[in-house]
Amino acid sequence: MALTTEQLHVFRAALLAETDPDLVFRRDNGQAGRVAEWYNQVGANAPIVWKTSLQLEEITSNGFDWVRVDNLSVGKARIWEWMRLSLVLNCGIANIRQGLNDAFSATTSTKLAVLAVIKRDATRAEEMFSTGTGSDGSPGTMTFVGNVTDMDVELALKG
Repeated sequence: MALTTEQLHVFRAALLAETDPDLVFRRDNGQAGRVAEWYNQVGANAPIVWKTSLQLEEITSNGFDWVRVDNLSVGKARIWEWMRLSLVLNCGIANIRQGLNDAFSATTSTKLAVLAVIKRDATRAEEMFSTGTGSDGSPGTMTFVGNVTDMDVELALKG
């Protein structure tokens, strides 16, 4: 997905403010592809963000206790069934997270297994466009998901 004009301005400011010697060298020597690679990696202090494309398999293969599904009330079981049928969940949407939270009680190992897989580290590029705390207990949300390209780098540097 190409960056919007507004995002390119944010990206330009970040590019010009960056002090990492490797990135500065790449930026100043016209290595747009290498600059994009750097931004598409997870940094040392990457914020935690909600996953925007969570496959059902990621939830059910990570300590998910299927017996807990049998113990759900009718309402909670219906929530889980709807979510399970969607196959891919965008956990960046608050009501999707709330549905997962509502389906499983706070004390179950199943809920802990679900919480463990619905978040991830943001790349440096995604970090520029994420909001929120970005901690494990309070992940951020992203307005840009994916990789920046060498063209994004070139456009941002042209201003």
